Amino acid sequence: MDSLKYLLGVLFENDITIGDRVRRDDRKQLVAKSRHNPFTGKIAILVDSNSASAAELLARIVQIEKRGPVIGDHSSGSVMEAEPYRYQTGFNVVAVFPYEWPKQ
Repeated sequence: MDSLKYLLGVLFENDITIGDRVRRDDRKQLVAKSRHNPFTGKIAILVDSNSASAAELLARIVQIEKRGPVIGDHSSGSVMEAEPYRYQTGFNVVAVFPYEWPKQ
């Protein structure tokens, strides 16, 4: 999500609302803040059936904002956000699962 926010920030002159992050107990609006000296030209987005998650969101936002065409096949329709956990098990064999470090 951080990469998508950054990319949208350098592509658009104004702040862009990506959507709402809905959880069981709260709802938070996701906004990409505009960065210094954004790209103002036309953008062409190419998608296929393997395009998923942030790629789908980028294509849809470019399409809604009328910044350029979205070309290709249907995307996979799997816009989701994962929440990684760190877990370690075993004595000699250690299996480590991905973990997102807390933001400073």
